[in-house]
This record gives sequence, C-alpha cells and structure tokens, in this order.
Amino acid sequence: MAKLVGEKDAREIFGAPDPADNTYKPFAYTEFLAATFDRKQSLTTAVCKTAFAAFDRNSDGTISMAELTSGRLLGALTVEEISETLKQLDKNGDQAIDFQEFMAVMKDDEEGG
Repeated sequence: MAKLVGEKDAREIFGAPDPADNTYKPFAYTEFLAATFDRKQSLTTAVCKTAFAAFDRNSDGTISMAELTSGRLLGALTVEEISETLKQLDKNGDQAIDFQEFMAVMKDDEEGG
C-alpha cells in the first residue's frame, strides 16, 4: 500500500544536506524514479527490448564495446570498468552482448534484488 508523504517530509528527503560537506543537494528526478521503480511489474520483454535498443545504437542485435563507451548511457564508468562489465556479461565470448545475454542479466538482477 502506498504511503503519502507530506511536503515537510518531501523537503527533508529531497533536500537533505550532503553529509560530506553539509550542503543541500536534492535528489535528481532519475534517482527518485530508480528508488521508487517497481521492477517486478515493469520488467517485461517489451521494456527490456527498448532498454536494449538504447544501447544497441547500430541496431545489429548486439551491444558492442564501442556502443557501451559512446555517449553517457553508463554514466561515469571508466573504459576499464566498461570492458570488465562486457566480459562478465558476454557469456558466448563474441565480445558483444546479445539480447539473450541482456535478458539473462535482467532476470538475474530481478531475482537477486
């Protein structure tokens, strides 16, 4: 059951001071969405295909190292971190992530978290 949050509580949650330097840094909208996202209801094959397509920029059915390192899809990861992630996810050793490998990760993440 959803619980409503009052304005005062919302201000405290979204405008709480950063413990590192005691400055106010509100949550970004995407951080809020991630925190409230109901993965079990939303993790459908269609949603995963859309997410996969965001990474598969050349639409060849795989996500390559070049696609992972282009743009800002993975945030502030280093090339080394992205390379290691690719190695971990690439189960068939072709140096790319296909949709089946992508779905395996999504299902593992759903079951584990």
